[in-house]
Amino acid sequence: MIYEVIFTLGHNGDEEAIYRGCRGDVLIIDKLGTFYDPYFITLERIRGEFTSDRICYLWNKMVILHELTKENILKSIQELHDLQFYKSWKPLTEERVIEFYYPKDDWISYYVEVDDYK
Repeated sequence: MIYEVIFTLGHNGDEEAIYRGCRGDVLIIDKLGTFYDPYFITLERIRGEFTSDRICYLWNKMVILHELTKENILKSIQELHDLQFYKSWKPLTEERVIEFYYPKDDWISYYVEVDDYK
């Protein structure tokens, strides 16, 4: 199976994402054309937001990475597939994709082939 992974704000290196510790501009598209919008974040970013005055920390579709790089995001697709993210994440409607991620001018796509039998 092949997933399309789209960086909707383009990709000019990983420096900004590493500095911010989060990235919410990535879309994953499955073979049926279904869009998913994960939120990639590092442990350091969570530590910064999960202060002692908070009881819990929750973010929908959160994917925690050690380092927030394009390479790590692409490598995570196999593990996300193995964890069957598509069964628990609500896909985006076409209207939401258009509302939040258009225009497509800056979109950069990568294709990741995953092993269905892991």
